[in-house]
Amino acid sequence: MARKHKFTVVFLLIALYIFTCYMYTVVSLRRERAVFNNYVNFLIPHVWQLDMKNMRRIVENMLKSTNAITVVIKDEYGGKLYEHSKTLNVFEKGLYKVGFLTVKKLVYDLSYEGIPVGKVEITVLRKYTYFYLYMALLFLSGYFVLASHLNLREVKDELENAKNELENTVSELENTIEELESTQEQLVNAEKMASLGRFVAGIAHDLNTPMGIIYTGLTEMKRYIARLEDSYKEGKMSKKGFEKFLEESKELLGLMEKNTKRVVDLVRSLKSVSAQETLGSPVRFRLNELIQDVLTAINPRLRRTKVEVEVRCPEDLEMVSYPGALSQVLLNLIENSIIHGFNDGEEEGKIKIEVEDKGAYVELTYSDNGVGMDESTKSRAFEPFYTTRSGKGGTGLGLYIVYNLVVEMMGGEVVLESEPGKGTKFLIIIPKVVS
Repeated sequence: MARKHKFTVVFLLIALYIFTCYMYTVVSLRRERAVFNNYVNFLIPHVWQLDMKNMRRIVENMLKSTNAITVVIKDEYGGKLYEHSKTLNVFEKGLYKVGFLTVKKLVYDLSYEGIPVGKVEITVLRKYTYFYLYMALLFLSGYFVLASHLNLREVKDELENAKNELENTVSELENTIEELESTQEQLVNAEKMASLGRFVAGIAHDLNTPMGIIYTGLTEMKRYIARLEDSYKEGKMSKKGFEKFLEESKELLGLMEKNTKRVVDLVRSLKSVSAQETLGSPVRFRLNELIQDVLTAINPRLRRTKVEVEVRCPEDLEMVSYPGALSQVLLNLIENSIIHGFNDGEEEGKIKIEVEDKGAYVELTYSDNGVGMDESTKSRAFEPFYTTRSGKGGTGLGLYIVYNLVVEMMGGEVVLESEPGKGTKFLIIIPKVVS
C-alpha cells in the first residue's frame, strides 16, 4: 500500500507539472500575442512615415524583450523595408538541433486609417509541442531509476525537491506575467507620444492666411487689368495711368509671390513634421525677415483681435536652419496666445518676440500677458491631444508640434514659464547653424 501510495503521489506530481507547463505555455502565448500586437501597433505610424530610425529602435527593443529572433518589415507591395535578427546562444542552438525548440513565423498586416501600409513578419523561437511530455517522461524514468537504488527517505527527499521546483516554476511564471504587463504598459505610454503624421490635417488651417492673400491679390489684379482695358478701348489711357498700373501690379505680384513662397515653405514644413524627417538641407535666412513675413501672413488674423505684437530682433542675424519649421513654431505660438491667452482675441493684450544672438545659439523669447496657465495645464502643455478647449474646436496639438519642431527637427530646447494671471513665456534656444 505504501508503494502504491508513493507511485500515486509521483504521478500526481507529474500531472501537476504537465498542467503547470501547459498553463504557462497558454499564458505565455497570450501575453506574447499582446506584446507583439502592441509592438506592431506602435510600428504602424513609423512604417507609414518611413521613419527608419524609430523602426530600428522598436525592432531592437522587440528582439531584446521577447522570444522573437527575426523581424522583417515590408511595404504594401511586398518590398523589404527593414530586417533585423538576433543570434541564438549555444544552449538554444543545441535544443533546436535535437528538436526541443522550433521556430514559427507570425505575420501581421499593417494598416493606417484603413489603408494598408505593409506587413510585419516575426519569427519566434518556441518549445516544441512535445517538449514538456518528453521532460515528464524523463522525470518519470529518472524517478524509477532512483526509486530502485534509494531508500524511502531518499525518495521522500526527492519528492520534496520536486515540489519545491514546481513552486519555483509557478513563482517564475508570476514574475514573467508581471514583466509582460509592465512592458505592455510602457508600450501604451509610448504610443501616446507617437507620430505627428496623424494630425497634420489638424493644422492645415494655417494655410488659409497666405492663400487668402494670394486670392485677394489675384482679384485686385483682375480689377486693375479690367480698368486698364476700359481706358484703352475708350482711348483714355495715359502714360501716368499706365505707370500707376505697372507700379500697383508689381506690388501685388510681389505680395502674391511672397505668400506663394510661404505656402510652399509651410507645406514642406508640414510634410517634414508629419514624416519626422527633414526634406532637403537647411538654408540660410535672416531671422528678422522671417519673423516679419510670419506677421505679414497672420496680419489678417491679428486685425480681427485686440492683440498687438512687438518684435525685437537684430536685423543682420542670419541662421542656417529650417525657415518653414520656425515659421510654423511662431504661427502656432501666436495662434495659441490669441485663442487661450486672450479669449479668441476678444481681450486686449500684447505679444513680445525678443531675439538675442548667443554666438553658436539663438535665444528666442516669446511671451504674452494673457491669462497664463495653472500648474496642471503647464505640466501637460506639450502632450499631444491635451486641450483646455475640448468640444470648442481645440485639437491639443499646437504646442506638441512646437516642441517636436524645435527639439526633434532643429535640435533645440523649449522652456515654458507661466502663472495664472501673469501671462506665458516660452524660452526657445536653437542652434544658429543646424548640423
